[in-house]
Amino acid sequence: MKNNIIRIAILGIIPLILLYACMDNAISNPEEIIFPESNITYTQHVEPLLRFACNAPGCHNLMDRKANIILDSYEQLLMSYGGLMIRKGDPDNSLLIKIIRREVPHSLIVDYRVNTEQLIGLARWIKDGAPR
Repeated sequence: MKNNIIRIAILGIIPLILLYACMDNAISNPEEIIFPESNITYTQHVEPLLRFACNAPGCHNLMDRKANIILDSYEQLLMSYGGLMIRKGDPDNSLLIKIIRREVPHSLIVDYRVNTEQLIGLARWIKDGAPR
C-alpha cells in the first residue's frame, strides 16, 4: 500500500515538473508583448508573439508542423511558404500579415491572438528588414 502511494505521488509529480518546465517560455498574458516604435527585433518582440499566436500545440511548431509550416525559429519563419511568409521590406505582401488581417484563408483565426498594436509592430519589423 505504501509503495503504491509513493508510485502514485511520483507519477503525479513528474508530469507537473515537466509541465512547469514547458511553461517557462509560455506567455501568460499576451498583452504584455509590446512592440516599440523602433528597433524591433525577432528575438525580443516577434518570437514571443509567434510562440503564443502560431506555435501552440497542434500548430506551426517543430513537432506538429501544421500544413508543413514551422514558425518556431527565425530561419524557419523566413523560409516558410517558399519565402513568402516574410517578405523583408514588404509587409503588405508578407503572408504572415495577410493571415492576421484575414486577407488569406487560414484554418484557425489568429487575429484574436494578435492585437492591433502588435500587428502594427510586426508590419514595422518586416518593413525595417526583419532584423534578428
